[in-house]
Amino acid sequence: MKNNINKYISFLKTKFVEPKFIQILFFLMLATLPFVNKISKLFIVLFLISFVVYIYKHKDFHIPKTYKYFFISFFILLLGGNIINSNIVNSLHQYLYLIIFFMVFFSVVYFFQQNILTPKLLLYSLSIPISLYILDGIIQYFIGYDILFHNYLQNGGISSVSKNRNIFGLVVYFFLVAMLYLIIEVKKYKTIAWIFFILSSIVIFLTLSRQIWISMFVFYFILFISYYKIINYKYFMIAILFILSIITMFIWIPSLHHRLIDLETLYSSGRFSLWLSIIEQIKQSPILGYSLHSPILLEGHIPYLYSHNLTLDILYYFGIFGFIFFISFILYMFRVLYSCKNKILKPYLVALFISLIFVQQQLGASMLIHKFVGPAMMILFAFIVSQCSNEKFYSKVKH
Repeated sequence: MKNNINKYISFLKTKFVEPKFIQILFFLMLATLPFVNKISKLFIVLFLISFVVYIYKHKDFHIPKTYKYFFISFFILLLGGNIINSNIVNSLHQYLYLIIFFMVFFSVVYFFQQNILTPKLLLYSLSIPISLYILDGIIQYFIGYDILFHNYLQNGGISSVSKNRNIFGLVVYFFLVAMLYLIIEVKKYKTIAWIFFILSSIVIFLTLSRQIWISMFVFYFILFISYYKIINYKYFMIAILFILSIITMFIWIPSLHHRLIDLETLYSSGRFSLWLSIIEQIKQSPILGYSLHSPILLEGHIPYLYSHNLTLDILYYFGIFGFIFFISFILYMFRVLYSCKNKILKPYLVALFISLIFVQQQLGASMLIHKFVGPAMMILFAFIVSQCSNEKFYSKVKH
């Protein structure tokens, strides 16, 4: 028994700290993240184990003061709300999820700064699996269910491996941004990138996810503002053809046409009544909120875990102090993005950050709770910090 334990510890100290092994785990974590099941949780845990073992061996992990104070203050605020609302025990599992989400952030930043993870690896980790999921989603649209997990269409929209059309739309949205970056900036895999850019655009519309539609157009608008002076005439013509193709899709596909009408008439799928109810509840406990994991109650409905609006979620769970933290976080990220020295990557990161925080997170699943959105947003924030911030997550002098 003791020999087996020693062998296991020896394996952890050797295999789990090898850069290639960490890269494989990172690839598998991203590849399985859209599943939102036990498999995706397993690879998140394995990746975090590799991080813990690596920093234990090298003893050079360092949290900058800004992040240290932020996360300590956040958990004090969280704990304070739970104590006041006598809800500590019920919130323990949500504490665990938040700790995992933050560990994903720290581990990804650290490995990027150590050059174990690279933008190229991130691009491959997104491109290879999601391209397969897109093809699977197209098959699902025509035969009614995907061939990988046999999930059915969700209310007429493609959901593929994620079982949820909004989540799958977000998965494909990340991929679409990566393909657009390849087309405009890299140009090495231009033909393949164009094919999957067109396919991902089609799939995003066929998910019938209005929050992702709006996010995508906000992204394009911000990118256009950044590049309009130097955009090639050819891309203007492609953009016009793209818009005409979209109009044709909305005319000929009834489900798209109906969802567009819902968007025009501000049909909210019950969100407005939920938001109005939450606003009234926020007024009753505005300082520290109701604490994390307190169900959002709406008369005649089952309790909600989140409101499909991150700002209201923060005010509901953490009150005004939590909202101040949220605004501080946004301002800090804008400062990081503004000072980004990677001028090629900068406009894409700015457009992606704005479209997700101010559109998707105000209409979709919360990054504080959701098992895909949480880790995915942490990886995005970690990538932004690793590429744009001068703050280091490792000691200058290794011990």
